[in-house]
Amino acid sequence: MFVFSVIIGLLAALGYASPLLIPHINSDQNDNSTTFKYAALGDSFASGIGAGLWVPDDENNTIDGRNNICARMTKSYPYYVKESFSERVLTEFDFIACSGDVLDDIDDQVTKVNNTKKDFVSLSISGNDFGFGDVVRYCVYPFKGMTDAPSDFQKACDDRLSQAEAKIGDASIWARYREQIQLIQDKILLPSPTGHLYITGYARFFSPEGRDGDECDRKNFFSFCQWDIPCKWVFPLKMRWATRQKMNELVLEVNARIQAEVIEPLGGNSSGLHFIDVDPNFEGRRFCEPGKTIWGDNDGDVWFHHLFSELEELGEWFGPASPGAQLVANGTPQAKGMSLQELLSQTQPGGTPVDDIDLRWFWDKFQQSSVFHPKKYAHQVTAGNITARMAEDSFFSGVFRK
Repeated sequence: MFVFSVIIGLLAALGYASPLLIPHINSDQNDNSTTFKYAALGDSFASGIGAGLWVPDDENNTIDGRNNICARMTKSYPYYVKESFSERVLTEFDFIACSGDVLDDIDDQVTKVNNTKKDFVSLSISGNDFGFGDVVRYCVYPFKGMTDAPSDFQKACDDRLSQAEAKIGDASIWARYREQIQLIQDKILLPSPTGHLYITGYARFFSPEGRDGDECDRKNFFSFCQWDIPCKWVFPLKMRWATRQKMNELVLEVNARIQAEVIEPLGGNSSGLHFIDVDPNFEGRRFCEPGKTIWGDNDGDVWFHHLFSELEELGEWFGPASPGAQLVANGTPQAKGMSLQELLSQTQPGGTPVDDIDLRWFWDKFQQSSVFHPKKYAHQVTAGNITARMAEDSFFSGVFRK
């Protein structure tokens, strides 16, 4: 039988875990111990872009050669979940989540999961389907000289917000979401009550305590350039309260619809489907919090990456246009098991030693793609939420009992 401390039991019952108290799931030392298999699917909020270092390919049970190009990171919540199990208990960990993926990509992700069905699957998906990236690009970080720079920056922002709202209200997207959940249940998840799928929501980016005329309302989001000249011309949009409010509202609407349009119609908890609400974890830790640095570049109390946050991973990222992307894209034999240093030396003239890349700049694609994604602290707490729920669900479903 599994042995849980009183603390872990309380955390499981409350559905909460602090960053430093992620339940560690272990078993008695015997040959008949229960074991688990876990797969992590989804988009960049699951892959953990910007949080930690690339996951080494040899640590991923399903080596597809895409750990770098998908930005699967060592301080993502799936990796923290994996770390909460002893190696003896967690016999399979398939980290398939990929930055940039949309609902339609779940088909491909499912095919990459190891053949055996899983006890646990986690999923974060749909932000890209609703165009959240475009909203951030045109409402938070627009500048003169950007590709397709609009003539009216505020209108371009408002248009992206309206487009995102329309997509969130599109019934066909939610129908597709339900189809993909059913695919996961059918193809890679053990049947309920043994199999459990944990679907995370998203977190509001900005403090809900803002107001018209506050400090954030008066500044652009390029923290290094706040003078009237030339900054006002180059970076014309202030981080208006109305924009922040709307972005927050869209996040809450997505969370509500994941529950109402996906989880509940498919049976909810009784069918092994669980919503993990991450938004409360960010209380007091969002952008534009009163009394804090509004950008929170490297502030441990702001849990989203900003354009100027210092990232731990300094190595080359094989984005779509980067050298080595083709080599990595399809998990070719040359890429499998090859170190980043070896890949760089084979795909760039003369090689670019990783040690020589000592700083990321705001024009770096990996830096740009990490903005408005959770920092490691947020991933720790999300992992705590999930592992506490795993412990609770597995205990009450009888998995822990002989």
